Formats: sequence, structure tokens, C-alpha cells
Amino acid sequence: MSHDPRVLLQKADKALSSAGGGWSLFGGRQEKYENAIDLYKEAGNAFRAQDMDKEAGMAYEKAASIEENKPIEEPLDAANTLQDAFKAYGKSSPEDAARVLNKAINFYLLKNPRRAATQLQALAKHYEELMGDERQAMEAYQKAAKLFEKDNAQALANKNWQKVGELGALAADYQNAIDAFIRVASDPNGPYPGHYTQGFFNAILCMFAEMDLPGVRNALEKYQDPNKYPHFVGSNEYKFLSYMYDILSTPTQDQAKQFHGLVDGAQGRGSKETRSQFAIMLAPFNDWRQIMITRVYRKIPESGSVPGVDASAADDLEDDFS
Repeated sequence: MSHDPRVLLQKADKALSSAGGGWSLFGGRQEKYENAIDLYKEAGNAFRAQDMDKEAGMAYEKAASIEENKPIEEPLDAANTLQDAFKAYGKSSPEDAARVLNKAINFYLLKNPRRAATQLQALAKHYEELMGDERQAMEAYQKAAKLFEKDNAQALANKNWQKVGELGALAADYQNAIDAFIRVASDPNGPYPGHYTQGFFNAILCMFAEMDLPGVRNALEKYQDPNKYPHFVGSNEYKFLSYMYDILSTPTQDQAKQFHGLVDGAQGRGSKETRSQFAIMLAPFNDWRQIMITRVYRKIPESGSVPGVDASAADDLEDDFS
């Protein structure tokens, strides 16, 4: 059998044309359609073997178009083949990849919602990492989270809500971000005791980023209940947020300097005096937290760079979301 993808494609086109023309007895037409499907898939595989990814994706799409229509009408088969097309298009044609995966997801939604959720998560990652479309990514993560919740897969839902929070905050959609982080933090079956501490920390950072100081105060009061959240009260995260609230709610001439000292102390940097003034230590800020801390700091009059935060990295990341 020939493994030349173009020869296989010609055979598939011929088989499809034959199936569509004339009257066929004893189900012969369906067999011809199935033969065309197989040949298109073989052509797709052969194109992929030769690193001709876009051509492979187009061949898989042709196979899927037969599977979804009469007389075959197998939407789940079509969805699976469209997934092959998504993988083939991948980096070489990310817009086409997103298009075919969206179509596959629509089929899965009718027959297999859990599979739809998994593929929505893959689509969101594709939007985020290959297309740089944070808004579309956030929407896909949110849809995936809701589907996982309906399927009682809360741990998987939380991973997607976490992404909704991070991307929402980067897009300055702070209320959606806060809601997502609180949703994760409020899961009573979190992965470890006190898991909610990180969710509350992220949510309150978002409140600071939009300078909602009354909201911060209310949140700190609400989540300091030792009966509900014993691991949050007294944590370094809680102390850091409380110090930040005190600094930002009381404007002074050395407000920026105090903020410097707080961030330095939390990151184990700065002078001994600074570290003794703010006797807390936090894990090194990841990129997302660097951006949030930088945004908060920039709300302080006459602020400059933030010691303890890689401001240049934060600037670079900020540019990506402007």
C-alpha cells in the first residue's frame, strides 16, 4: 500500500466521489463512505509523518466531515477525528486548531460532557499559550470549570477556576478573578488543610490592585474566623495582607518606603532593620504575584521600583496584557 499522502488523498477523493454518485444496492454506498474516511485518515497520518501538519489537519477534517453527516452520522467519531486535526494543526496553524477543537467540543457536549470539559481545558491552554488570547482562554477555562462541577469533579474544576482568577486579574477583570479565587478557597474538600489561605491571599491581592480598601478590610475581618478558617488567621499571608492594608490605608510621606520594606521582608531581602520590622517570610512571588504587587505599588504616589519584586520581569509581563 502506498504511503504517499497525496496518492492516498487522491484515492480518498475518488472514493468519496464514488459514494456520492448514483444509486448503490446493499449498503454499498455506506461502505464507500467508510472507505473514504479510512483513506483520509491514512493520508492525514502520512502527512504528519512528513511534518506536513496543515495538510494533515485538512485531511482529518475531510474525514470528520463525512463522519458527522448522513449516512454515517457518528458525531463522537467525528469529534475524535477533529481532535486529531487539532493536534495536527497545533503550532503550525493555531487558528485552525482552535476552530476544529471548538467544533469537536460541541459534539462532545451532546454526548459526553466530561470529555467536553477536558477538551475545553485543552482549548483554553491553546488560546493562552499558543495564541496569546487571554480573554478567550479565560472563557474556555470558566466553561470547563462549570462542566467539571456538574460532573462532581471539583478538584478539576478548581484547577480551571484558578486559571480564571489568574487570567481575569491580569486582564484587570478583578471581580471575576476575586469570585474565582474565593470559589476555590471555599471548597471544603481542598487538597490539604488550610488550602484556602492561598485563595484568600490571591483574592485580596486583587482587591488591593483595584485599591478597594474597604473590600480588603471586610475580607480580612470575614476570613479571620478561627472556627471556619483556622489556618488563615496567624498565617504569614494574613500578616502580610494586614501590614499592606495598614500601609495603604494610612497615607504618609514614607508610604512607598514602608511598602518597600514589607515586600523586602516578606521575600527575605533588605536590611536587618527591615526584616525585624516586618517579621514575616513568604515563598518567592511567582510571576502573577509579582504583577499584582507591582500594580498595587504603582498606586502609591511617587512610587518607583519595588525591591524584592523583579520589576523588569513584571513590566515585561504587563506589556503582554496591555
